Amino acid sequence: GLVKLTRRIVKVTLIIEVVGALLYATVFVPEFGAKGIWISVFNSISGFCNAGIDIIGPDSLAPYVTNPMVNIVTMLLICIGGIGFVVWWDVARVVKIKVKERLTWRSCLKKFNLHTKIVLTTTFILIVGAAMIFLILEHNNPQTIGNLNFGEKTMACFFQSVTLRTAGFQTITQQSFMPGTKFLSIILMIIGGSPGGTA
Repeated sequence: GLVKLTRRIVKVTLIIEVVGALLYATVFVPEFGAKGIWISVFNSISGFCNAGIDIIGPDSLAPYVTNPMVNIVTMLLICIGGIGFVVWWDVARVVKIKVKERLTWRSCLKKFNLHTKIVLTTTFILIVGAAMIFLILEHNNPQTIGNLNFGEKTMACFFQSVTLRTAGFQTITQQSFMPGTKFLSIILMIIGGSPGGTA
């Protein structure tokens, strides 16, 4: 089933990257014109592949720290790529079972294979836990998120907790982190992404 699996991976990857590029285009095309199409496509591929490379400028995505579209699309692309192809297929399988048998979401959780349960649980704990710690440590740091409102601070902290594990984008200046935040960042980088993912 190697050929079938490869076709499936390529098909789903293209769909996700095209959707990501279209969503990015709502921000980058009005700002950069025709060049915004290339930036949107490049960032979508880079985000999904967990490469973290961008072509916007030396500050990465820092100019968009308060832009929900850029932040949310980037985080979703990183997470979807990072959890891995095996997890996608298992989630799709369980969703089909839910629709067919009209099960509750709680019943569906039992139908995931062990790998999916571990990946989804670990990913959730790492993202939410790290974001909350970042928010506590950096809340009053004027060189990172200190000058943002609470919603923007929360979004910036979630972005960092996602990108540090598997990608390389930044929306806030990482060299200005507090010592505790730098240490947590290193831990997240060591942990990295899930087995079988683009990370």
